[in-house]
Amino acid sequence: MTTDTYDLRSRLDSLEPLAVPGCYDTLSALIAEKSGFEAVLVSGFSVSASLLGMPDVELYTESDMVDVVRRVCAKVSIPVFADADNGYGNAINVMKTVAEFEKAGASAVTLEDQCSPKQCPLLNNRPPLVHIDEAIGKIKAAVAARRNRNMLIVARTDAVDPQEVVARAVAYSDAGADVIKLISPAVKSIDILKTVRQQAGAPLMLANLGWLGCIDPAQLKGIVSIITHPLLALKSSAMAVMENLKVLKENVDSGSSIQFPAKVMAQETLEGLLDLDLIRALEAQYLPANSRTSQHRIADGWRDFEKC
Repeated sequence: MTTDTYDLRSRLDSLEPLAVPGCYDTLSALIAEKSGFEAVLVSGFSVSASLLGMPDVELYTESDMVDVVRRVCAKVSIPVFADADNGYGNAINVMKTVAEFEKAGASAVTLEDQCSPKQCPLLNNRPPLVHIDEAIGKIKAAVAARRNRNMLIVARTDAVDPQEVVARAVAYSDAGADVIKLISPAVKSIDILKTVRQQAGAPLMLANLGWLGCIDPAQLKGIVSIITHPLLALKSSAMAVMENLKVLKENVDSGSSIQFPAKVMAQETLEGLLDLDLIRALEAQYLPANSRTSQHRIADGWRDFEKC
């Protein structure tokens, strides 16, 4: 694990919801950590978009997701939430999935109750669900498969009917889920959140999508423990790149200085973000002096070139 998950469990007892931004690769996760966030989510939608250039309709594989999670966990020290979709199969597949994400370093694994192929609720707000008994079996299998008891098992339901939302949340909590995630068109009131929280007796996790993005977060204090922002980093970076490249294309042959609409990070800032000073310190400790001098001369040359 990247961190002691006991702190994460304790954090969920706070009245103040934990804000968790989504990431799509190691760099975006690193930015989240250095921005001061206490945890980060490897978002399935974001990974599908960045890795495959495809929507979140389960075209990426378990191995694809585990690989991204492993790289993120190796770099950041904050807890990493892993999106494990529907476990990539039946309850036995779920056991393998949980074991793989645990080995990768995830502090929490989210499993949903959709049928395969699953789809992001933004793309289909009424996805077909597996029978509740099958979903319960998957949660029990996930709990049995983990070796570190501090890793959180997050059970997500995409049920549409409010009564079914409550029933599934209670059943998943009884099956051993540590957190219940609600990401459903049925969740459109504070009352249903209170009902689920009270009856399921487990911390609630919500994604800041749809209805949730329109209400005052202060209303969720003491009711919701985790609020994720799964697509903010993906959409922000995609928009900035698209706007700047559009301007570059329009002006590439003009010969004049180009003013980009989205601010571009300074080279020194990027180097600081990537911990270049740490690499330099390690070079000074382990590399021969003549080798370090050559490498630094090349780096300094590039900096001078960029300033021109």
